[in-house]
Amino acid sequence: MSSFNISVVIPVYNAENYIRRAIESVLMQPEVIELILVDDGSSDNSLCICQEMQKTDQRIIITQHEGKKNKGASASRNLGIKKVTNEFVAFLDSDDYYLPNRFSKTKLCFENDNSVDGVYEMIGIHTHTGQQKSYSKIEFVDSKDLFENLQPIGEKVWFSNDGFTVKKKAFDQCGFFDESLKSSEDTLQWFKMAAICKLIPGEINNFVALSEQLTTGLSSNKIQVQKDFVVMLLKLFQYCKSRNLTISRKEIVLKKLFYFASCSPYNQYFKGLNKLKLFIKIILTDPIYIIFKSSTFRLTIGNLFRYN
Repeated sequence: MSSFNISVVIPVYNAENYIRRAIESVLMQPEVIELILVDDGSSDNSLCICQEMQKTDQRIIITQHEGKKNKGASASRNLGIKKVTNEFVAFLDSDDYYLPNRFSKTKLCFENDNSVDGVYEMIGIHTHTGQQKSYSKIEFVDSKDLFENLQPIGEKVWFSNDGFTVKKKAFDQCGFFDESLKSSEDTLQWFKMAAICKLIPGEINNFVALSEQLTTGLSSNKIQVQKDFVVMLLKLFQYCKSRNLTISRKEIVLKKLFYFASCSPYNQYFKGLNKLKLFIKIILTDPIYIIFKSSTFRLTIGNLFRYN
């Protein structure tokens, strides 16, 4: 590999207390030649800080949605990806930060195997008590088995935006972040990519970034997050259908979807008519397969309203 140039995309929304740290942590990485800051309609001083820092480093590019609207993290990442001019794209949330030598192992992974599309790595969480603990879960699995081992389908692998670097062309293959989801959109994206692309682990023994433990924001809204989680699984099953994935993958997604929609704590958000509508949406996604071929459906249908 003659060069390893990375573009980093940061969605920025009301992050005046953290964005300077995030930007500085990116610019200290020698592999980064482009930092795209997507202002998502911030109402605080975030944009001013970004503009101030842009004057000191020509790698910084600032962009906004049309009409300077707030459109969410997924739409902001998608806009940033489309602005990227390099082969490789990495992500960072505005309240998080990279650690030194963030891309050292990442670079080696891409250099050693040109067929690799993406590299996922460990990040930690910075707690209120000043401690650092693991935020990712990464056990080594072969790339062809990653789909089955990603949480919540599997149990061995879970990673986040801060720890992921990918070739830009992978988005042309798999599609972009789902802008209709307010949460779990990154999980859906990793499944889409794991189904089609070659993703491998990079640094799994040390953190490459740290996430700030916050008590505010979308992640603290359990109702929205848990609703989105079930909808994310539905969208993943729809993706399995549209991309003609294997029956085994369709079945494991369907099994998890039925479980989280009817048998888990998430079912409290899908009762009565809402649950019926959800199950109809699931069935209509692939009615021939579900009704006539799915063993999961036959086991589930008799318990449809048992957990109301």
